[in-house]
Amino acid sequence: MLTVLFGEIGIGKSTLGKKLSKKTGIKFVDGVEFLPDNLDRQLSSGIPLTKNDVDEFVIENLIPGIQKEYRKNGTLIVAQDLYLKRHRDLINATFGIKNVRFVWLPVHSIRTQISRLKNRTKSWLWILNAILSKYWFEKPKYSTAFEIRNDFDVTLLCDKLLIDKENGNII
Repeated sequence: MLTVLFGEIGIGKSTLGKKLSKKTGIKFVDGVEFLPDNLDRQLSSGIPLTKNDVDEFVIENLIPGIQKEYRKNGTLIVAQDLYLKRHRDLINATFGIKNVRFVWLPVHSIRTQISRLKNRTKSWLWILNAILSKYWFEKPKYSTAFEIRNDFDVTLLCDKLLIDKENGNII
């Protein structure tokens, strides 16, 4: 099973991914690890990414990176912004809709989001450009997205991951 934590920048996808990994023993990968140097430099220099840049990243870097880690581990938790529905659809098409669980982390507090971003090691220009892209975000409209609203939802998700792992619900 591939569990994809998605939502806007600075809402806790990586923090949740690490917590879930620790509790379940399922490997966690932060999607930003697959960001190529040229796009990282572009963001750091204050040049926003275009939708074409993001499409290229998802198709040429993110999905192949996830495939490589998924083949090694058989199950995986990934955190990535995935602002556009077509990118989530590509992941479903690549891994099979029955093998993917999307977990949406909505923004509950702009204040919390900003305070989390202050702790990032990336440059402020990088973070600013990432925030500016939030107007692209397409909220999920389908029932396969599990929404995290509180700690109880985190516990439920952990339980689902452990049950999947025990039942061998992996490729």
